[in-house]
Amino acid sequence: MKKVLKVLAVIVVLIFAALIAIPIIFKDDIVKMVKDLANENVNAKVEFGDFDLSLIKSFPNFYFSIQDIKVIGVDEFDGLALADIGEVALTVDVMSIINGETIKVKKIKIDRANLTAKVLADGKANWDIAKVDTSAAEEVPEEVVETDTSGGFQLALEQLQLINSTIIYDDATFPMFTELRDINFEMTGDLSEDLTTITLDGVIAKVTIDYDGVKYIKEAKFTTALAIAADMVNSKYTIDKGNIALNELELGMEGWLAMLEDESQDMDLKFALTKTDIRSIISLIPAEFAKDMEGIKTTGKVQLDGFFKGKYIGESYPAFGMNLLMQDGSFSYTDLPESIQDIQIDTKVASTGGDLDNMVVDVNRFHFSMANNPFDLTAHIKNPMTDTYIDAGAKGKIILDNVKDMIPMEEGEEIAGTIDMDVQLKGRVSTLEKEDYENFNASGKMLVSQLVYKTTATDYPIAINNGNLVFDTKSASLKSLDMILGGSDIAMNGQLSNFVGYALSDNQTLKGSLNVISNKLDITELMGSEEEAASSAETVAETPSEGTTATDTAAMEVALIPKFIDFVMTVDVKQMIYDDIDMRNFKGSLGIKDQKLDFNKVGLDILDGHVAMDGYYETTDSLKPTYAIDFGLDKLDLNKTAVMFTTVDKLMPLAKKTVGKFSAQMYLQGDLDTKMEPIYNTVNGKGKISTDNIEIKDVKALEKIADALKYDKIRKMKLQDVNVSFAVVNGKVFTEPFDIKLDKSKVTIAGSSSLDQTIDYTMAFAIPREELGGEANKAIDGLLSQANKNGLNIGMSETINIDVKVVGTMDDPKITTDFKKMAGNAVQDAKQQIKEEINKEIDKQKEELERKAREEAERLKKEAEAKAKEEADKLKKELEEKGKKEMDKLKEDAAKKLKGLFK
Repeated sequence: MKKVLKVLAVIVVLIFAALIAIPIIFKDDIVKMVKDLANENVNAKVEFGDFDLSLIKSFPNFYFSIQDIKVIGVDEFDGLALADIGEVALTVDVMSIINGETIKVKKIKIDRANLTAKVLADGKANWDIAKVDTSAAEEVPEEVVETDTSGGFQLALEQLQLINSTIIYDDATFPMFTELRDINFEMTGDLSEDLTTITLDGVIAKVTIDYDGVKYIKEAKFTTALAIAADMVNSKYTIDKGNIALNELELGMEGWLAMLEDESQDMDLKFALTKTDIRSIISLIPAEFAKDMEGIKTTGKVQLDGFFKGKYIGESYPAFGMNLLMQDGSFSYTDLPESIQDIQIDTKVASTGGDLDNMVVDVNRFHFSMANNPFDLTAHIKNPMTDTYIDAGAKGKIILDNVKDMIPMEEGEEIAGTIDMDVQLKGRVSTLEKEDYENFNASGKMLVSQLVYKTTATDYPIAINNGNLVFDTKSASLKSLDMILGGSDIAMNGQLSNFVGYALSDNQTLKGSLNVISNKLDITELMGSEEEAASSAETVAETPSEGTTATDTAAMEVALIPKFIDFVMTVDVKQMIYDDIDMRNFKGSLGIKDQKLDFNKVGLDILDGHVAMDGYYETTDSLKPTYAIDFGLDKLDLNKTAVMFTTVDKLMPLAKKTVGKFSAQMYLQGDLDTKMEPIYNTVNGKGKISTDNIEIKDVKALEKIADALKYDKIRKMKLQDVNVSFAVVNGKVFTEPFDIKLDKSKVTIAGSSSLDQTIDYTMAFAIPREELGGEANKAIDGLLSQANKNGLNIGMSETINIDVKVVGTMDDPKITTDFKKMAGNAVQDAKQQIKEEINKEIDKQKEELERKAREEAERLKKEAEAKAKEEADKLKKELEEKGKKEMDKLKEDAAKKLKGLFK
């Protein structure tokens, strides 16, 4: 027996020694294996630091921890951390490991976790990182598939801790940004028991919710203290007692929630405000509007309660309701003279369950008074999911000069002016969609006068001298709107139709006309500085993730043309500034319709000349906008134009080396990328350029030609009355042959340049020998002699004909010379090449237009068939109803006659 005990003791010691030693000995191999496995199975970069395996720290349980876990995105999410966790520690029942069956996890601690969930505008999410397992594509017959429930993990939790953590959800499809900072959360309860009590206690120090650029909740404090009786067998959870709170708004909760087998839920939950002080509601006011809650004095009582009762199955919802009642409320800052008084609110939201269309919202009263100026709002809304019925009104005058006497302002902030409104709406939205304006009542006005708003959030103050909007069901009339935005002044007036329908429906079109007049419009100031844009972007997307920069976030995005807008805007701007471009006398007509902006007879003075243009910019494909513009340019400074406009520099590579003015007629069309930059290989067009007394110098190609021919007049070319025709084909500019004179010499030029700055030009020189000096003639004779050795047999003449080929790039040109008995053969070859390239593009565009025409014809055919079917079904239904009524009437008449016969 003693020997057996000794052997057992040795075995136990060896087991414990192995448990301690194995993680140390094989640590590097284990780390590499886990990292490789993780990276092979996810579209992300997975990294982690040290880990600890021990029986000592949690004896008799097994302890495992891992440090510095990082999951970094790739592709569109390159550098963005989905997870950056300081430590994850697990305490596991050691016997469950030894038995090799279900592993029981008893405790989980997550420390310093920074989790960022991001959804792009196209719906792609950064957490969708699992690689598709193609090997699992083989189908397995259902009869041989068995579910193994004997192993795996089992949560026998005594404690779950989330410590000093941050969770961010950034969804561009809403768009919504939610940030939960400084999370400290603890859950206790043995989830392996059939009946257990689960406690949830925690604090989120800073909750921020931003929806579409507006912070509805900013750095509010959220706390929870719940005790839940859990029936794990029947999946029913009953709240014995509990509270949740957001700032001082504390809700008590009771009731139960059950998870049913058909993946639905059954519930009977109630909640009610535990504090009746109005301060609990005011505590939710965002920091922008309530600077210091400690200095607020409140009066009045508030009541808030609600319930959820019934089953939630798919699109069928439980019955629910909420009541908010506030009486005789007021709030004021102790160090300010005025207060917001007589706050009276009576609001109810209720639904009988089932379809959300059964929901009814009643704002029976919403009233307050600011400096003895009352404001009232009422609303009754039903059938919100189908054909919304609305009966609402708002009336009041707000004198903003009094705001500073009620709410503390930041240093440098100022607000003043008067807003007077009276709006009434009554009817169903469907009547507006059918343009049945007689059955929808709408009337209203909004008057704004002497409004001034200054804030540190913008680089410039905002002032509205007067604004007058009057509307009814059919139209809205903007009588006047005179604004001063920093150094810019804007005056507008116009008429809009279907204003109410556009405001209340998602697919109604706003139509009308607008006149805009301005003496000065500083677009650069209105857009804000790059530093401000970057700072604003960082504020919206404050994340601890790596790889996100302000520059990336603030990059220029596609300027989308709205879908349901159809109006014409006439513009008369005396001066318009954008970056370093100073434009004058900007006049014309801009039309917006079907996500397309049309330029009609638009003209402006710019770069010491005048520009006229007609064309369009459209965004039906938000990822690839298109444009087509017909330009008329008159006496523009060629050098300044090339410096300021990249496209001109690409089209005319010599422009930056040129002094003088030019005029042109040209047509360009193409696509833009998501940063509003031209996609150069999609640019097509044509044009004519004329110059008057320009000078070209410091061009490497001309320098090399001058060196080869010893003809210095080429180094600095002074040109007069040059006319150039060109065509742009898929980003390549083909120049038709044109002549220039250099004293008694003649040069014919033709060729092409790509928008990537590669060039391929031929210059056919006809140079009288008398124009050349002795050194130049000697150089020409040398070249001519070399050409004759190659079999050309060109005789001496008084005029030297030589073709010079220029290829490569503008910065690194390559020069070759070629003597001809008659200059210009290569030029004619270039001209033929241009025709061939243009014909190819014409054929390509013709095929594309035919394809689009076929698609449009098919679409119209389907629409016509669908409409015909709809009309037929409608007529059939009307005939059936009419037939039924006539049959009922015949039956009724027959019954009367029978009754008369038997009297």
